[in-house]
Amino acid sequence: MVYRLGFCLSGRYAGRLILPAHQFGALAFFQGRAMGDSFPKYLSPSGRRASGVVFGLDEAIGVSEVLVVEGPLDVLTLAQRGYNAVSLLGKELSIAQAGILRRAGFDRAVLLMDGDAIPWGARGAERLLRAGFEVVLAKLPLEHDPDSAPADVLQRAVERAAPPTLRDRMMLH
Repeated sequence: MVYRLGFCLSGRYAGRLILPAHQFGALAFFQGRAMGDSFPKYLSPSGRRASGVVFGLDEAIGVSEVLVVEGPLDVLTLAQRGYNAVSLLGKELSIAQAGILRRAGFDRAVLLMDGDAIPWGARGAERLLRAGFEVVLAKLPLEHDPDSAPADVLQRAVERAAPPTLRDRMMLH
């Protein structure tokens, strides 16, 4: 998979990994990710919002099932482990992102959440269900997220993925 990453040496994005998000062949957005202790961790072009963009979309197109995660570094790590994944570039799946995933031809979405991310997973699951997806939630232990979980912990979470429970859905309210 080719993500066309970059690294900026000067200017506003100096010292940041540049993460371009291509959708259907065109550059739709990018973020600069701090590689040290710089703040903010993620920097985006002024006036642009990531809520209408899915990172890793073009690289994942062509399969029926996709893992949906929060961040682009999660996608890069998962790709190295053989998973097809996309990221929200944020903590919540928007209605626009659900539409983009539907347009890309995915039928099944596995929401792979950080251990502390149950609310976004429940909201995301609702939006994907409304868009006609088969949706399952894969929950990692609290101490892990997709880019740092050991391979066996990650595999177990994906294998045990299940449809959202009533409890998951009630966390929306």
